[in-house]
Amino acid sequence: MKKLSAILIVMFLLVGCSGKKDSETSITPRPESTEPAAIKPVTNDPLEQFYGTWRTSAIFGNGARFDMEQIEALGERDSFDMILVINKDSTVAAYSPQYDHAEEEWAKGESEDSILLADTNCIIEGEELVMVISDDEKLYMAKISDRQDKEIINELIKEESKATVEEFEPEPVQPETQEEIKEETSSDTIRPEVREAIDAYEDFVDEYIAFMEKYAESDGTDLSLLMDYTKFMSNLTEYTDKMEALEDDMTDAEYWYYIEVLNRCNEKMLKAAS
Repeated sequence: MKKLSAILIVMFLLVGCSGKKDSETSITPRPESTEPAAIKPVTNDPLEQFYGTWRTSAIFGNGARFDMEQIEALGERDSFDMILVINKDSTVAAYSPQYDHAEEEWAKGESEDSILLADTNCIIEGEELVMVISDDEKLYMAKISDRQDKEIINELIKEESKATVEEFEPEPVQPETQEEIKEETSSDTIRPEVREAIDAYEDFVDEYIAFMEKYAESDGTDLSLLMDYTKFMSNLTEYTDKMEALEDDMTDAEYWYYIEVLNRCNEKMLKAAS
């Protein structure tokens, strides 16, 4: 469950910093609901209520609940958005915009009406699935479908991508410009802008690991972590913009350099998480 665990680590490291993005942008946290959980009908399978497709609806940290609408207003939806497809055959398919797909297994939880995902206890409160990291760290998910097949994830991604393309249709590139690029760029060439984008990613990973270590050593009251978080998100945005503009037009040399750096970064992340 290493990949799903990594996703959760990142999301909950950022929970403590989600209240503000900078000195001019803030959101008002919503108190955690104190309403009693809805009574579920008795079935032969006490875990039946978990089966289906779920998506992040809110996070809870630092004593307050932040709904996805509030997180999206800060431009940080991708940092916390996750889709889970929980199947009654003890498998779970997960997707996060930043970490792509993961397939794991779930197990019975601490009580007969709870399950474990990536060693995290999950319960049902009202109409939401709650991943309980600690008393002050929780991830809330709303059920969006009863489907238990992982294909629904690709369908959701495709549908949202189509909507994005229709809303932000890019200007077409002139054919002669594309031909000029092909003529000037050989398969063994690494363009400076591509190398810069790939190297920026490795720098971002190094900064993120340093942030994780600093956060783990703190008691949650270090305000300087907010500045580290802002810097981290700025680097992420810069890297994403550069790679999206170049990844579809890499030469062979650029592709293999990208794979080399990506493997090195994965090793660093695994070492930091162990």
